[in-house]
Amino acid sequence: MNLLYLSDTHFITPSAEAVFIMKMADAYTRNGHRVQVYAHVRDAAATDIHRYYGTSGAFGIRSYGYSRVPGVKRTLRVLHARRAATRVRPDLAYGRCLYALLAVARTRVPLVYEAHTPPASRAKARLCRRLFAQPGFRRLVVITEALRDHYLDAFRDGLRADQVVVAHDGADPVDELPPPPGGKRLQFGYIGSLLPGKGWETVLDLARALPEHDFHLVGGTPEEVAALRARGVSPNVHLHGHVPHSRVAEKLAGFDVALLPPLERVVVSGGEDIGRWMSPMKLFEYMAAGRPVVASGLPVIREVVHHGRNGWIAAPGDVEDWARALRTLAAEPGLRARLAEQARRDFLAHYTWQQRARRVLEGLDSQGGST
Repeated sequence: MNLLYLSDTHFITPSAEAVFIMKMADAYTRNGHRVQVYAHVRDAAATDIHRYYGTSGAFGIRSYGYSRVPGVKRTLRVLHARRAATRVRPDLAYGRCLYALLAVARTRVPLVYEAHTPPASRAKARLCRRLFAQPGFRRLVVITEALRDHYLDAFRDGLRADQVVVAHDGADPVDELPPPPGGKRLQFGYIGSLLPGKGWETVLDLARALPEHDFHLVGGTPEEVAALRARGVSPNVHLHGHVPHSRVAEKLAGFDVALLPPLERVVVSGGEDIGRWMSPMKLFEYMAAGRPVVASGLPVIREVVHHGRNGWIAAPGDVEDWARALRTLAAEPGLRARLAEQARRDFLAHYTWQQRARRVLEGLDSQGGST
């Protein structure tokens, strides 16, 4: 299939959205499709972009152009998307940018829209209705069952259940990492941003509650890390700052236990709360690495993590409950090994990027697309 991937992100940035787009484009390519990605690119060659995200370089990256002005950026996306659809003649246009997909709709190219949150405004909801009503609209892809239920309820008059596919986030398989460090002093690790609600605050509290172990925070801008250092953290907290996505596995190799501690309200850079809908990419990277995971018991996380089987659940923001969970795993190396082994099995069976890419496109040839 000739796939036109229309994003609304920028390269190169450390955002989860940018990582997601590059990994999915790579997965479609590995599954035998031809892929052309459109994004806002400023002063970066395609080879540098692929190197930063650890992708194969087998798909093309084109720029809409670059502007800091939101209205101008939107116009650039619309113009370039329409031109690309005419020039490339794709079998399918896919992406998370409503404006670009609606621009392509005029060419009658089949459309797949991916949403990771509900529409953020009434205007965005109206755009969704317009897209779902297009003759070329084939499928809505969402990242959690909770988000599927929300869309089916909110758009019950224009969206059918058989048009919605749930595909949780994913990760790349990694070569089996060395055994966890082990020993009496365990290494607990968190990888992710330092935005409010992501749970890094809980990690700092846990470090104070469990001084006999070490805690690692991998992520955050230089300014955020400097602010934390200036504020003061416990001696057993190690601040690594942001690392390129291609080095995540290297950091995971140093963890005995991986932590996923989001609070019930998770605010991303645009001020949007994603706590009810998210499918954290880091969860699947932890599972791929074969590290036991302790995660907040949010409903969307429980869609993947099953307590005592492939992970351990603790109450969001409850430091005492989290401390009990970490003490339990610290005292039982056999339990850590069993959880990690099952998590890796589940990951390989269900959550690789290539499996996700197949799920997104499955059956589209029978709906009028071509393969």
